[in-house]
Amino acid sequence: MDQRVMAAVLALDEPVRSTLRNRLRRGLEVLRARFDAEHGGDRGAWLALLRPAPRLRPVPWPVPLGVLAMTTTAKVSAALLLLAGVAGWVW
Repeated sequence: MDQRVMAAVLALDEPVRSTLRNRLRRGLEVLRARFDAEHGGDRGAWLALLRPAPRLRPVPWPVPLGVLAMTTTAKVSAALLLLAGVAGWVW
């Protein structure tokens, strides 16, 4: 739980804090039972949905989507053609 939320809950006066704790506990019990039933008792199946998504690292340079779909042979051939073109221009 976020530390700010936890601190805010702990700062609540009684009986609000106790009431809140009991309602949250009961609500979580209901949700666990519901999700367990929906997934045939396999808690791991629905717990996996609660994990945060991995952060994707940005590609350091823009890669045309066509290059990603090319076979390795096509990529090597294109690189050789490019190299030959540069070598011819320099020559």
